[in-house]
Amino acid sequence: ADSSMSEDARRSRLCAACADRQGAGYSPFEVVQAEKCFVCGGLMGRADELAEAVRRAAEGYQFKTFSVGISMPEGAMEREDEVRSALKLKGSQTVKAQLSSLISERVAKKLRKKPERLNPDITVLLGVGDSGVEVRSKPPFFYGRHTKPAGLRPRREHCQSCRGRGCDACGGSGLSRSPSVEEKVAKKLTGWARAESARFTWIGSEDRESVVVPPGRPFVVELKNPRRRRLLKRFVAGGRGGRLRLRSAYWLACWNCSRSWLSRFTMFSSPCLAVSLPAKMLSISS
Repeated sequence: ADSSMSEDARRSRLCAACADRQGAGYSPFEVVQAEKCFVCGGLMGRADELAEAVRRAAEGYQFKTFSVGISMPEGAMEREDEVRSALKLKGSQTVKAQLSSLISERVAKKLRKKPERLNPDITVLLGVGDSGVEVRSKPPFFYGRHTKPAGLRPRREHCQSCRGRGCDACGGSGLSRSPSVEEKVAKKLTGWARAESARFTWIGSEDRESVVVPPGRPFVVELKNPRRRRLLKRFVAGGRGGRLRLRSAYWLACWNCSRSWLSRFTMFSSPCLAVSLPAKMLSISS
């Protein structure tokens, strides 16, 4: 019986935020400092600190909207369930939901950005226990058509020496060092957007010796986890030899937009949002 009373007393010791969240007022609880709280163990008192960690991580990205996802230390959610079960309370929201909301409010105020759950520009994943932070950026899509002279490969190919396994000849990449449309465009776009990688979707086919003439062959590039999202004002790369030109280039808002642009060959719908880049500003030397 003494053990049971001790456990009941321990469950009743909640910080003001956790007590208020249970929906029964403060009377069933002994309100204590956050560090002594049975449910959060001090987490609700760390909202400013955690928001600052999110702000620092997001600073290197261009974005208008964001969301914060958090992983809680083991036991916090279960302890809140224990309190509610013992007192037969429903509560207004969970400790995880409230802490995530508090962090988002503080980040929004610091950075003057808008929280957005459904389709944010960036998502910040925060490990509350170890303060680890990971930022994932929504991929933008770039639509364009290219023309090219004979002798330029359309796609990057596997290294002939190692067949994609990686060797000294290819610098460990597993890809041929011969220039290609894909390599030139990907290098320019990933460098500008500070993206991790670029994934191409092509329509039609061609070989190295093909000459592609206007209006050009269409493609869409998806940029993985870019740090920069604003529109390019110029798109020019130096080099020697023939010219690879991009024509009818657009930044697209989403994958559905890119599918719409590719389907224009069969007279389907146009995108919900696209921004045109003048073709004369979009030449890359091969």
